[in-house]
Amino acid sequence: MNKISNKLIVILAFFLLISFSLSSVSATTCFVNETMDSEEINNWIDNMVDITSLHFKNTGSGVYNGIVLNIIKAINVTCDANVSLVATDEDDGYAFSVSANSVNITGFKISGYINGIIADGINNFQIISNTLIDNEFGVSISDSNNVKIDNNTITGSGSNGVSIDSSNNLNLTSNAINNGESNGISISDSGNVNIAKNTIFDNEDNAIAIDSSNNTNVDNIVRYLFFDNIYIV
Repeated sequence: MNKISNKLIVILAFFLLISFSLSSVSATTCFVNETMDSEEINNWIDNMVDITSLHFKNTGSGVYNGIVLNIIKAINVTCDANVSLVATDEDDGYAFSVSANSVNITGFKISGYINGIIADGINNFQIISNTLIDNEFGVSISDSNNVKIDNNTITGSGSNGVSIDSSNNLNLTSNAINNGESNGISISDSGNVNIAKNTIFDNEDNAIAIDSSNNTNVDNIVRYLFFDNIYIV
């Protein structure tokens, strides 16, 4: 009886070890530093099968110049405090272009791009606690579902701070959006949109512009307006 019990214990321990090894292999965080360029980072994203997280380190300046990333798989993209992605060319189209489901982008300062963050045709996307400064468009989302944009600061946009088109099930909450040259938030052809607890001011057009959209909840702090508070077509 003891021999059988010992064999069972050994077999159980073996399977636990295999399971632990597999779980370790299936989740990999890649650490980025300021010496790396877009090509190197995009190669990691494209070619590492088991990558689940991409973390940008602040090893000195914390400044990453001219980084243009294509997020084509489900990963968490995070950074140390005071990490900045800075466009170095007027043709730098975006810091992040997201075309995969289940992506999270958290904690970055992004400045000088045509689009700070852009996403098209995706599901389950979160943009949390980023600062987007002096981009032509802060955040642009199209043909997507289940998107959360929370606790971001978006300032100095050359056009809309946040642009949403043909998308559903969106939460835009607790963001500060100001000093843009068009609308703070623009929503078109979308549904089930919650826009709440945002502070929106000093944008040259409307604080919030809503066009051909349904089931939209709006409850925000809006002040110092050039045009309308909320414009709905």
